[in-house]
Amino acid sequence: MKVDKSWDFGMVVSFKTIDDCRAYFHDERHQRIAKEMTSHAERMFALYLEY
Repeated sequence: MKVDKSWDFGMVVSFKTIDDCRAYFHDERHQRIAKEMTSHAERMFALYLEY
């Protein structure tokens, strides 16, 4: 697997439960921040892991 190392910014968010994660994505604060970030982004990538 080739790893793309050209990213300038990364973020890790952890949740206690899957319901907390789902609620986060619909929260008004997250939506506002995500909209601002995507307006400046050339590309975005999200990865969801459950462990």
